[in-house]
Amino acid sequence: MLTARADTAPSPAERRAAGKARRHDVPQEIVTATVARYRAAMARFAAMRDLEVWYSSVDAAGLQQVVAPRLDVRRRKRLTRALVEFAETCADLSERDHRALADAVAAGRVTARTGL
Repeated sequence: MLTARADTAPSPAERRAAGKARRHDVPQEIVTATVARYRAAMARFAAMRDLEVWYSSVDAAGLQQVVAPRLDVRRRKRLTRALVEFAETCADLSERDHRALADAVAAGRVTARTGL
């Protein structure tokens, strides 16, 4: 199993997050906490099977409760908008994936079992 280590080089995703944070004037403590949670999540995902990762979720309400009190009004609004956009994107992707799966079943490329 992989473990998150504080002394490893930042991943490309971590570098992108840090760059965005600098451009949007996000407090360093929030960036550091976010990267630590990201690394811990990646370590958990590495030990999971594909479907377990697929059904993992982001606790947006929990994230907002932790982060929002540290932000000014403008940043809280931006966080709320970002979380709404994230939720809408996830819903759109889920609908697209479901449609693709249903099409694959209908075309006989995938066998579906029901009643499990």
